[in-house]
Amino acid sequence: MSSHRFLLFLLIAITGLIVVAGILPSSVHAADCATVQNGIWNAPIIWTGCGGGTPGATDNVSINHTVTLTQNESAANVTINASGTLNLAGYTLDVKGNWDNSHGGTFNHENGTVQFSASSGSQSLSGDTTFCDVIIDLSSNVTFDWGNNTTTVIAGNLSKSTSGTLNAGTNTTVRFTGACKSNNTATIDGSGAKRFVHLEIASGAAVQHTDGSIYVFGDFSNDGSFTQSSGRTMIFDDDASHTTHALSGNGDTILDNLEVRASNTLTAQTDMTIQGSNFNVASGGTFDGGSQTVTFDGDTSLGGAGTYNFHSILIDSGKTLNGKTYGDHNINLSGDWTNNGTFTHNNGRVTFNGTNVQTIGGAATTTFYDLVVNTGAIVTVPASHQPQADNDVANNGEMRQTRSVGGATSFLHITSSSAADRYWGMDLNGSVGNTEVAIRGNQNTCPNVPAGSYPVKRCYAITPGSAGAVTAKFYYEYGELRSGQDPTTLFVWKDNGNGTWTKITPDSRSACNAGNIGCWVTVNSLPLGSGVNRFVLAHTNPQAVSMARFEGQWLPTGGALLTWETVSEFDLLGFNLYRRASAAQPWQKLNDTLILSPSPGSSLGRTYAWRDMALPQEARITYRLEWVDINGLPSPAGETQVANLSRVLPFRSWLPILH
Repeated sequence: MSSHRFLLFLLIAITGLIVVAGILPSSVHAADCATVQNGIWNAPIIWTGCGGGTPGATDNVSINHTVTLTQNESAANVTINASGTLNLAGYTLDVKGNWDNSHGGTFNHENGTVQFSASSGSQSLSGDTTFCDVIIDLSSNVTFDWGNNTTTVIAGNLSKSTSGTLNAGTNTTVRFTGACKSNNTATIDGSGAKRFVHLEIASGAAVQHTDGSIYVFGDFSNDGSFTQSSGRTMIFDDDASHTTHALSGNGDTILDNLEVRASNTLTAQTDMTIQGSNFNVASGGTFDGGSQTVTFDGDTSLGGAGTYNFHSILIDSGKTLNGKTYGDHNINLSGDWTNNGTFTHNNGRVTFNGTNVQTIGGAATTTFYDLVVNTGAIVTVPASHQPQADNDVANNGEMRQTRSVGGATSFLHITSSSAADRYWGMDLNGSVGNTEVAIRGNQNTCPNVPAGSYPVKRCYAITPGSAGAVTAKFYYEYGELRSGQDPTTLFVWKDNGNGTWTKITPDSRSACNAGNIGCWVTVNSLPLGSGVNRFVLAHTNPQAVSMARFEGQWLPTGGALLTWETVSEFDLLGFNLYRRASAAQPWQKLNDTLILSPSPGSSLGRTYAWRDMALPQEARITYRLEWVDINGLPSPAGETQVANLSRVLPFRSWLPILH
């Protein structure tokens, strides 16, 4: 080819390239694309600002008209304005930037998918939006935010990849409805952590959490069905404004693993099932069972040094609940304990502290380590599968048990798993049918016992199936004796129900030494009437003396005036008075001879006065009053203090004063 022809060919080729380059749209930099008319996404005619084309992955999109996808599309930031409508028509829109639906526009997911897949920076949602499927597939350095003060409805599945961070936003709600899925069944999957402020499962929805962890910084409400697959965890943690959480709703909540972080409180307002291996409450955290039941349907361990306040616990058949392993961090229970499986105590304590009658039940025998019944609590103990206690039983409330009495029958005799005695209630021998025995332990007062009377700190109630006489052994512990009580002089007193008591002389009594939990008093022929039969153990008639008050006051002329008043004086002989200036000093008796009752045995009360003149002017003095029965046995009646301030406001101690 000649040089002239070559130059001509080169000139024509360069000219052609220039012409072609001039007619191709440029996509080198991001465009701001806005709709100018209704149409389909991939029609260039509906867009302006796109260089004559359609939006791409780097372009910002503003929807001002009705736009419908006919294939999978992508964009950077997507804004749906007030006059705009975006229809997915079953396709996927891949959003690389932010989603803004806060202007009153319309988004119709039409069973399509929105994928958030930024490769750098951050992404967020604005405005309330209902999606079908949501995929959050971020690069490792990207943060996705649910947005602030919004409600995001996911009618299908949510998937979050391991990479990138999903933030909960501020006061946001994510609600799953399952409405775009067959049978309303949706999934939360993807190995990455899913973070929510408020998480909701709508009525009729069935949501399965199949992968990754869920963090809830606010409340979790389930009116549908929520199930976690094996190995999954729901974690209640705090953000800037939430440290208290509610688990509520009318649906079935089945969790695999549950964790409450430090300084957080989770309150159950619905029943839930734990089927995984761990239920952890961190130190400073609290689980509050409300009035609900927690069912353990898996081999589960309670962990963390936080507080467990359950209402009712149910251990399913074949499953094991491992108690606390952190020393004295306990299980507190305000409802029922039902064990159909296995409970391993791990040297922890279970405390019954309800305000209504609680029941220990189930098809299996529970072995506690420490079994505690709090003051005011009432616990029904089964005759079949009666619980055991490997360390201690502390009955500070009431324990009840019903057995058929057709011979020698022990009530509330609790042993360890190695058959060592841990608690004694009562033995009955006779034929009175199905009988309930109720024992109140460590009580400062018993039903119908007047103030100022001090029987042994145990109350007994027997409700027989039929009236009759039985041999009865009343057990008590050394710690339930009051100061000065002699076990060898105790009598059984039966409440007649009309303010009077019948004295029953025991046929035998045991000694009772420090540490003894099985001290006893036996009556060989104890009559039991129909209904409730109440008894106490005491030296004297519980009606011996009923005190109304005991008080002291400085006198302007010097010394102190002590006054006291009785309501009744059954079996009362008189009183003794003592004083001391400090707890380190011994009591000094003031009266040389007994301060006699003018009418011993009277059902009426009297007022008494004593003037103590031998006092230093500035002293603070403690006084003790002691009443003495007709057999000469003393019992404490009360204490009071006198000090200088009594000149202005006398110190008064109104009885009963309990010891």
